[in-house]
Amino acid sequence: MRANRYASGTKRKPRSEWIINKNTHEPLITEGHAEIILARLNLKSAKRATPSTYLLTGILSTPEGQSWHGDGTGTYYRFGKGKKVRCDTLDSLVLSKISSDLSSAEFITRVTKAIKTSLLPDVEFESAKTMQASFHAINKKIDTLAALLSDTSAPAAILRQIEKFEAERTSIEKKLEEVEKQSAQAKIVSSLTDKDVQRAIAHNLESLDTLNRDDLKEFLGKLIESVILNPTDLTCSVNYRISINRGDKLASPRGFEPLYSP
Repeated sequence: MRANRYASGTKRKPRSEWIINKNTHEPLITEGHAEIILARLNLKSAKRATPSTYLLTGILSTPEGQSWHGDGTGTYYRFGKGKKVRCDTLDSLVLSKISSDLSSAEFITRVTKAIKTSLLPDVEFESAKTMQASFHAINKKIDTLAALLSDTSAPAAILRQIEKFEAERTSIEKKLEEVEKQSAQAKIVSSLTDKDVQRAIAHNLESLDTLNRDDLKEFLGKLIESVILNPTDLTCSVNYRISINRGDKLASPRGFEPLYSP
């Protein structure tokens, strides 16, 4: 897919300054669709930020993992001493690609699947049942030993055993709390839909039109694992990082070709 269009349009107020009255008329599109459209508009606004910072340095590399660098003039990304591509061209096309990907039904479905897979509980249900059984068994042992204290003239040994069991019980109790937390999380994740993910992504993109160049660069560093630009034919692809517990990464469904530099 060749991406060769540039963002244009009139300047808009940040969404934080909008006055929104909901349910005043029959909606033409769903709220989820509206959020995606707004997110795409906001991305376009972000493209017009001051070009004083190399937006993609640090994440821009060749397929072999070698870095592209700024040329020192703020105009080009350069690989080695030869190949170069205009910063404004590549930045615009990468941001356009991100906007397209994050509103793509295919990409949203892949993100939803990755989140569900990565947030599955680490402890199986049967293991939790085993821990609960151990917890109740230790409670009974502690109660039995405590009952013996009134009938012994040498309680020190019994107290030491009780202390040992209490330490074991505390350890199991902490593990069970974590299992319960994971179980509650699993219930939420199991009900997660593509529409939920779509809205969440749109919500995170809404602030982009208020970001300055440095903040936008930081945002992209959190969202993107790498932008791979081939210096031979200038084909390009984006690899995303999903900010969840186990750090899954997703590649853009399709790459694109930036325009050659003059």
